[in-house]
Amino acid sequence: MKKLLLLPAILLSVWACSVDKQVSITELRCEYLESPLNIEQASPRFSWIVESPDSGFQQKAYQIKLVLDEPGKSSGKKVWDSGKVLSGSTNQVYYTGPGLKLNTGYSWSVRIWNNDDVVSNLSEPAFFHTGLKSGWTAKWIGKQKDTRPVDDYTIPPSPLLRKEFSLDKKVSKAILFSSAKGVYNAYMNGEKIGKDVLAPGWTEYGRRIQYQAHDVTNMLAGDENCLSVILSDGWYAGRLGTIDFGFKDFPWRGYYGRDLRFIGQLEIWYDDGNKESILSDESWKVYDDGPFRQADIFIGVTYD
Repeated sequence: MKKLLLLPAILLSVWACSVDKQVSITELRCEYLESPLNIEQASPRFSWIVESPDSGFQQKAYQIKLVLDEPGKSSGKKVWDSGKVLSGSTNQVYYTGPGLKLNTGYSWSVRIWNNDDVVSNLSEPAFFHTGLKSGWTAKWIGKQKDTRPVDDYTIPPSPLLRKEFSLDKKVSKAILFSSAKGVYNAYMNGEKIGKDVLAPGWTEYGRRIQYQAHDVTNMLAGDENCLSVILSDGWYAGRLGTIDFGFKDFPWRGYYGRDLRFIGQLEIWYDDGNKESILSDESWKVYDDGPFRQADIFIGVTYD
């Protein structure tokens, strides 16, 4: 009798451990983004899409595994394992593991169980990188302070900034964190970085300024490289408003400020595990008399 009773239990155990190879988990996102580079949330949200040929398929549970994504290492150190969580949720699934480090890469994978307790394969890993938050060591740089009279609203030429640097080791990963008081275009070896237009965007500059993060690994050109930037007024220093209240030269230039500035922190990880930072500082070249004679959102651009 004992053998007859054990047999169904054994069969049930085998069934529960079987893998549904027809189920695939795709479109992994962190904070709704694909492989984001500047996650600052302490508990970022994960999401995924489940694909199955079974029209009646339902997710019963999930498991998320997160590891460090360390340049130069084939396998990452385990950071968090959610374990089997009974839930049908596939979006806004919060990270509940230990505190994430600043300026650090992570990769994560997920697998699920269906109503019959059949588990899927672990998904292909997805990636995210945490932001800098308070980890900025770069300095705001730009043209010399604008000492013209406060009622001089003419638009000066756009400053050009430039930093040359050498690399003597093989690069595994490179990310540029950058922002501006004004708007900016950044270039690596003459090629524009990212697809942003009028970055970093309009905000309450006295309280906060957005910043961008771009993977520039494939833009580096061996030993000698050059990171360059063009600044212009944007909303920070540009003319704002379209109504003439009777004031001369309204709308005024420089509502938030008139001194255009750039901040950039290029983080470079090498194959040997070492790391280097190229920072905006006094060593950069700044040219105040560039070919963009004026650049304004309302007035347009004059190039000579």
